[in-house]
Amino acid sequence: MKVPFAVLHAEQDKLCNVQGSKVLFEKAQVKDKYLKVFPVGCHHLYRETQIIRQEALDDTVSWICQRVPSRT
Repeated sequence: MKVPFAVLHAEQDKLCNVQGSKVLFEKAQVKDKYLKVFPVGCHHLYRETQIIRQEALDDTVSWICQRVPSRT
């Protein structure tokens, strides 16, 4: 992968092994990459408990906003 990307993954995800996200992050040739592994939570971080959901949403919005030019 050669474009900027962010990956949010739950350590306890039983559908997608977190190791795949770690390998993607390690092997991707782009410098602008972000990996956050949540120690709790399952497959769909945006449907987890309020705390996990809010943290995942905050991380996602923050990552995008840091890369999109402001309109002011």
